[in-house]
Amino acid sequence: MKGHTYYKPLDSLRAIACIIVILFHSDTTGFLVKNDLFNVFKGGFIGVDLFFVLSGFLITNILTNQFIATGTINRTGFYFKRALRLYPPILVAAILFLFPLYFYDKITALSNLMILLTYTGDCVMLVQKVLPWVQYPHMFGHSWSLAIEEQFYLFYPLLFLAVFGFMAKRKNLNIVSSFPVFNILFIVLIVGATMLLHAWFYKFFLWRFFQIIFGGYIALIYNEAYQAAFPDSSFSAVVKKTVKNIFENRYVFVLSLLTFAYMVFFYFPFDWYSFHYYILTVVSAVMILNATKDNFPGYIKFLSNKVLVYIGKISYGLYLYHYPVFYLKRNLSIDTSGSLVQTILLDLFSIVIILVIAIVSYELVEKPILSYKTRLEPVKVAL
Repeated sequence: MKGHTYYKPLDSLRAIACIIVILFHSDTTGFLVKNDLFNVFKGGFIGVDLFFVLSGFLITNILTNQFIATGTINRTGFYFKRALRLYPPILVAAILFLFPLYFYDKITALSNLMILLTYTGDCVMLVQKVLPWVQYPHMFGHSWSLAIEEQFYLFYPLLFLAVFGFMAKRKNLNIVSSFPVFNILFIVLIVGATMLLHAWFYKFFLWRFFQIIFGGYIALIYNEAYQAAFPDSSFSAVVKKTVKNIFENRYVFVLSLLTFAYMVFFYFPFDWYSFHYYILTVVSAVMILNATKDNFPGYIKFLSNKVLVYIGKISYGLYLYHYPVFYLKRNLSIDTSGSLVQTILLDLFSIVIILVIAIVSYELVEKPILSYKTRLEPVKVAL
């Protein structure tokens, strides 16, 4: 993989994650589940878990290569490039959905806008303690996952610099050695948070941070620049070998795909205090890693499909815009409780609208800005 800067299959994984979330939020899925017809896409919400692990994998590779190439991280550049990637579609969403709403319901429009711009969708109740007028952002209720990811990005470069700076002074240290302890802490966190937070556990930022960091560990284990700069200790070598033997194993790979598919379609949790979310994190990491390797040609060929790759490129817009379109459909006196055929047709019409908005946003707004962002990259991203 040396020298590669871009992997089409990773865009396809983004596409898959986004598609299953959209289908989960559709009225068709709700109709099927409510009427006990077929529980398809009952677990579509787990697409966000795949997103989190993938984010950690990618951002850790970017920061690792920059640190090893320059000896530091350009934090100003990092935050500026994140803003260039994330805020333009938010402005598009504000103009399309919130600006018209402002003339009908100012408080609702401003509440949604503030939560979007400040990335506080996961902690609305805390925001309301400071600003009591803020309402829950029903039009952008899905923005909690975007909020968690961006909150993570705020402190991750600082954590990364601290850890890598410490290791650089002590050549016998390797952060990979802590991966087994990290896994134990992760499991304890999931179980403890489930017991204490109950329903709030799902949006709890800390265990979601652990999902992102899990992807980061996998990135470090396979990053060639990191391996050259930070030699293995005897223990980290064992950890790397064990992880590679497990994650690249054919049977583990097939079982991971089947587990992910089963949870998406039927969501039968292996419930022991939400332990299934740890399993899902590992499954996501297996899928992501093998999308960057040549171990399973059929898998790579499927994920290299041009349609999937393009959907992956516009996935941020698809994810951002789909919820308000569905929300408007349900709140514009459109009957969504009729027959199954009517429900499917309304959803298909909504998805076409979502696609059109996402494509126009990507081609006319995001893509030109992304080309400028690429010119700011100090080093290439090599896995």
